[in-house]
Amino acid sequence: MDKFTYDRYKYVVKETEIKEVFNNNITTIRTVNIGIKDMINDIVFPHPITDFIRVKYEYSGKSVNSQIAPARVICRFLNYILERVSNEDPNFITLKEGGLKELKYIHGSKYITFLTKAGKTRNTVEYSEHYLKVFYHYLFEKEIISPEFEMRTFLDNNKNLVIQSPFRHSAFSTRFPSNKMQSQNLMSKLKDFGNNRYSLVNEFILKAKEIAPEIAFGIGLQFYGGIRRGEAVNLIKDNLKAKYRESLYVEISDNRNILFGHLKDTTKENPKRLNYLKVNMAQQTILDNDLIWDLYDSHMKQWYKFQEKKQTQALFINDDGNAISGSSWDKKFKKVKKVFLKELKLTPGRFDDWQLLSSNYWSSHIGRGSFTNFLLDMGLSITQVAIARGDTSTDSVIEYVDQKVTSKALIDALNELKNTPKEMFGVVNRDLIKTHWKEGVLKRGKKW
Repeated sequence: MDKFTYDRYKYVVKETEIKEVFNNNITTIRTVNIGIKDMINDIVFPHPITDFIRVKYEYSGKSVNSQIAPARVICRFLNYILERVSNEDPNFITLKEGGLKELKYIHGSKYITFLTKAGKTRNTVEYSEHYLKVFYHYLFEKEIISPEFEMRTFLDNNKNLVIQSPFRHSAFSTRFPSNKMQSQNLMSKLKDFGNNRYSLVNEFILKAKEIAPEIAFGIGLQFYGGIRRGEAVNLIKDNLKAKYRESLYVEISDNRNILFGHLKDTTKENPKRLNYLKVNMAQQTILDNDLIWDLYDSHMKQWYKFQEKKQTQALFINDDGNAISGSSWDKKFKKVKKVFLKELKLTPGRFDDWQLLSSNYWSSHIGRGSFTNFLLDMGLSITQVAIARGDTSTDSVIEYVDQKVTSKALIDALNELKNTPKEMFGVVNRDLIKTHWKEGVLKRGKKW
């Protein structure tokens, strides 16, 4: 292995643009490279192992994202080796002086077992195994490594090369997650869009305006007000309380008898908040911004236009004039999500965002999680966030808060919550919205 210490150096993936000249025409292309990063001086040095990405993926016409995936897997594997070498692991000590030419199957086996013990799903582990065996095959073809035995390969019916995994040989006792674990945890549930939530939320809402304009404003209410699906579909026009371009809040109501009397099962239309708050106390402040008001303008313009054809109270309606049901809301949301992920995957420099959103499960309820993090970014206390969400306990908020929060802080928050008038649940102080949201979070460049 390269004579680098684990604490100072890391293998990293770099996406760069280069210019190529062909027939006197200059073309800019994106390339994926593997480098060694000096963590102290913040310098990345190119590494010759990039040739693996070139030979196996770029030159065969694979997209940039299809190149990034194996590059990331290999970097994680090489960083694991660096860490084991730095810790004087006897199974890896030969790599300290011999470098990659001393790489054996046992090292890949140990890494796969490490991933399994770390709690990764079977799908994730087999994903890494796939790229590892291709990597080993490349090194073997280049005569860089002399593994314990020759790799077994064959051609399938379509003449494609199939590499049998050497890590499953009985000599290594490689551990994989059980199939039961895989079936129970196919995808982790995503609660928020991550560190890039501000851009992603706005981009997703704008995509909704294009793909499903009839619910775009509602999706905006979910992200910027934490409104649940069942609460959104129950809204009628009179539940919307707007002081134009100044403040916005909604009254949460159970209008199922009015809007969904034709449905036998209204479970997906249940306004959950009314399970623990009285109707006259269930309201929700919206963290308004320019996008929300633009959505409000376009939605209400279409709503009033539709009234000329058919009178309806529902705030969110289908083309036939009926209120959008919970099931229909889900279908429309999934349609937006599908297009959004497809376009995100093809957008240069957005692989991390695409990987986060495509490898985890999420539904419209993610709006509530994003709203929670907006409130935390505003500097609100645990109690303030719980109240702003319309929660009567701090349980849900704690999942988003740093684990260092003390027991005393939680007890104080619970006591404060108990003494808060129920009519204040779902309310965010207007002064806080002005100072901490509009003049704080949004102005710090997090809006886009």
